[in-house]
Amino acid sequence: MGLKQCKIIYNALLDEKKKKAIKLLKKMIPNDIKLEIKTLINNDSEGWFGMYHHGWGTSIRNLLRRKGFGEKYFGINNLDDIYVELIEDTIKETFND
Repeated sequence: MGLKQCKIIYNALLDEKKKKAIKLLKKMIPNDIKLEIKTLINNDSEGWFGMYHHGWGTSIRNLLRRKGFGEKYFGINNLDDIYVELIEDTIKETFND
């Protein structure tokens, strides 16, 4: 679930925009990593991403920016506010949770 204040920002975004970014993440994140993320989320739904932000979290954020899914695309101030939720929805769609 990530941070509650970020979820509010994420929920206000257009679903169509989110779906396009999720489609990219589904292709770019290897299946074994998706499974690891699923386990992390199941073990700590609110804080699972914390220790990963400065590693692969920023890599995911920067990938989204490079592929055209940055702050301007979403109409937000900071992609850090929503990339966790995009990953979570990617995992949900991948595993049909």
